Amino acid sequence: MNRIHWYGPTIVVLATVLLVMISGPRLVQSLVYAQEQVHIRLASDHLKSKSGLLLELNDAFRSVADAVRPSVVSIHTYSRPKARLSRRSPSDLQEFLERHLPFGGDEWDAEAAKPKAQDDEVPYEVLPVRFTGSGWVFDEDGHIVTNYHVIKDAQRIEVHFANGDERAAKVVGSDPETDVAVLKVEGGRVHAVRLADQPVKQGDMVFAFGSPLRFEFSMSQGIVSATERELNIITGNSRSGRIHGYENFIQTDAAINQGNSGGPLTDVFGRVVGMNTAIATTGTPFGNRFGEGGFVGLGFAIPVDMVHDVVDKIIRHGRVERGWLGIGFRPLSSKETETFGYDGGAAVVVETLRDDGPAGDAGLRRGDLITRIDDTKIRNGPHLRRLIGHLEPGTKIDIEVFRDDRLERVPVTLGEKPASLTLGGRTRDRTQPDQIQPDENEELLSNLGLEAVTMTRDLADENVSFQEGVLVRRVRRNSIAAEAGLRPGLLITHVKGKPVSDRTEFVEALRQSEHGLLRISVVDNEGGAAYLFFKMPQ
Repeated sequence: MNRIHWYGPTIVVLATVLLVMISGPRLVQSLVYAQEQVHIRLASDHLKSKSGLLLELNDAFRSVADAVRPSVVSIHTYSRPKARLSRRSPSDLQEFLERHLPFGGDEWDAEAAKPKAQDDEVPYEVLPVRFTGSGWVFDEDGHIVTNYHVIKDAQRIEVHFANGDERAAKVVGSDPETDVAVLKVEGGRVHAVRLADQPVKQGDMVFAFGSPLRFEFSMSQGIVSATERELNIITGNSRSGRIHGYENFIQTDAAINQGNSGGPLTDVFGRVVGMNTAIATTGTPFGNRFGEGGFVGLGFAIPVDMVHDVVDKIIRHGRVERGWLGIGFRPLSSKETETFGYDGGAAVVVETLRDDGPAGDAGLRRGDLITRIDDTKIRNGPHLRRLIGHLEPGTKIDIEVFRDDRLERVPVTLGEKPASLTLGGRTRDRTQPDQIQPDENEELLSNLGLEAVTMTRDLADENVSFQEGVLVRRVRRNSIAAEAGLRPGLLITHVKGKPVSDRTEFVEALRQSEHGLLRISVVDNEGGAAYLFFKMPQ
């Protein structure tokens, strides 16, 4: 009895330890789970207590979208780059079959659309290339604002509105030196944006609108990351050397991608504060305005006051006339200006003077430190250029200079900046874009991005039964035809239910359907049939 009594507590302890070892992990997991449940419940209760504020914020974001969206447009441009294509056509079964693709395929005959090196090559007008950008309605007269690089070299421009309306646009004028362009659409019934009357500041909340990667009328949100960014991305060459445009970008982390160019950047009240223009991407340090790469948190927009000034001049005069001093200068830091005996901080030193320039005529000298324009303190070289470029030729200004250990005021009447010193030379009125007039039938098909020929028995074989229609030979990337689903090798048999036996009948059917929704019937090489739809260009 004594031995049993002695080992009893030990057995109980060992059993308890064993039970804890077995059930301990589950117990700990249960405790952690219960603790998580408590945190979730507390967080949910806290959100409920703030529901009024959160709903107000959510409703405010929706209101910004509702206020801005009707004024945002998607811009589709068409151009005809030169290329060289062969005269030869597919004349044997092998090449014919290589051009055919069944419906639902993920590939299309890209190689067939590329120029081929052959002995009998001749210059050939390839089919239109379509690009997409963004813009916004500037006023009730139908003026549309976008980036110059969006519409550069376009032969035809379409403006798509959020309500589904599509209109042809003409270029009123453009300014490559600020990357701003003004278009015009007719027909009225447009909703103009509201412009902010104060510049944005770092930390302000902003919204970017546009058509990134062709996702039309998108909206993203962020803050102003910085202001007054100089990126040196608006540049060009002239006989006088490298020419720089006028830059003063807003930096934002609101998502901006390809296709956002030209779209508005707005504040929390839906007022435009800038125009989306560029992004910085990995591998391309600054301003991937035209090409590859995606958003990495660095987007740039032109401030609205700068845009408004340029747009107003283009609408009034068809071009931008800028003031000109006729000097070569270099910005100096505070330490560098001290070597001239000046202790007033940063300034700009005059290094060269044009013989025919306004500054030389007014008495400015090499070595003068420019400290102020009228009452505005000069911060750096780009600031000086923007101040002078903002003023019109003939404007009288006072330039404060430091020379001979004292400050002096020199009155100057600004001249007009020579065309040879501007990007792209003189800005021209592009109300009537250059027209390329090939054969009328070719022009119509070219507008669709399509090259087609009459189907003949020579293109068929015992393995491919002959059928009357029009054979699609080439489809230009990003064209109307490509987006509708047309691919090389498809046979067009009907237009709006009416059969077409050759290319002439097909083109005539297209002409009768201009500016409307077109339905065509196509057949692939395996006999599969389908309907395709696309809107005829204006």
